Amino acid sequence: MTKPLMMTSAQIVEVAESIGVSKSHQHVMRDIKVTLMDLYFEQELKGILPEKCPGRYKSANADRIFEELFSEQNVKAKPTLVQLIGSAFSWSRDTQGRLAGFMLDKHHAETLVYGYSTKLRHACIARLHELEKELAARSLPAPAPTPEPKSIEDKTVARVSKAIIVLDMLAGSKSYGLTQEEHRNGIHKLLRANDVPTDMLPAPTNDTYVGEGTATHYLKLRGSCLPVTKFFKLLHEEGLITRHSRPSSKTRKTDGATVMKRCWRPTTEGMRFCYEEPNPKSYNRDFTMLFYASRFNALMKLIAPRYEALIASGKYVPEWSKSENEKHAKEYRDHFTAD
Repeated sequence: MTKPLMMTSAQIVEVAESIGVSKSHQHVMRDIKVTLMDLYFEQELKGILPEKCPGRYKSANADRIFEELFSEQNVKAKPTLVQLIGSAFSWSRDTQGRLAGFMLDKHHAETLVYGYSTKLRHACIARLHELEKELAARSLPAPAPTPEPKSIEDKTVARVSKAIIVLDMLAGSKSYGLTQEEHRNGIHKLLRANDVPTDMLPAPTNDTYVGEGTATHYLKLRGSCLPVTKFFKLLHEEGLITRHSRPSSKTRKTDGATVMKRCWRPTTEGMRFCYEEPNPKSYNRDFTMLFYASRFNALMKLIAPRYEALIASGKYVPEWSKSENEKHAKEYRDHFTAD
């Protein structure tokens, strides 16, 4: 799945600072709010803004007007807007429910910066092009497999070698470091890739995690000792993910305050190891974190010092089943430092 190009409000501030232009994050977020209100609530604004100095009033009261116009009720009344939030643009909130930042796709980012000075507009568009190149580089298809030898003799040797690998996997060889689930799925993929029938094998337990999967899935493959909540906390401390908050349709019975829904989203640095997938059940306003299989070991190695510090602090004690021993615990911890 190809991720759309996104630019954050914080990145716009970084671009401004790099060219010596004074532009605070609060000012950038105000500009984004005004732009989104002009694009999607033009008619509604006419009933809110005064006749005298409407532009100045809109900028000065952007926070209040944005929250009013982009309420859940107003958004649901605009099906087109429901499709855009989460895919074309989105925002995050801090723990107190205040807007903390925006993410804009290329189209909305360009619309925003067209209102800036020529110098800042040129720098932002140049940064967009850089992000576009980085995204394209990450989306390059995998190299084509090496063709089999053309000679009949070499083909026979190659097929025998593959058959030995398959038999070794079927025998449950631990040299591959695979779980029972991976044995079954891996064998199916290997046979299908070589045009070998798989109807005599057990059905795959899960054929979806080919190149990416959830944290729960990959931690389970490594023993399910580290809880997902603590895993995400370590990633947050490492600066790889950030907390995303949005108001829900529910209110607290005690004080009537709006209940906030929260989920994790990757930072720019974290996108090396994972990406976010919008949840259509929440109109793409919530996200699921998916991790790249090929980089999960590197991610575990990166947070290894924090993991060891967590254990040393006594705030977390790995709980092993009675049948497990210290050898298993050591093998599990080795996943954090494996190359």
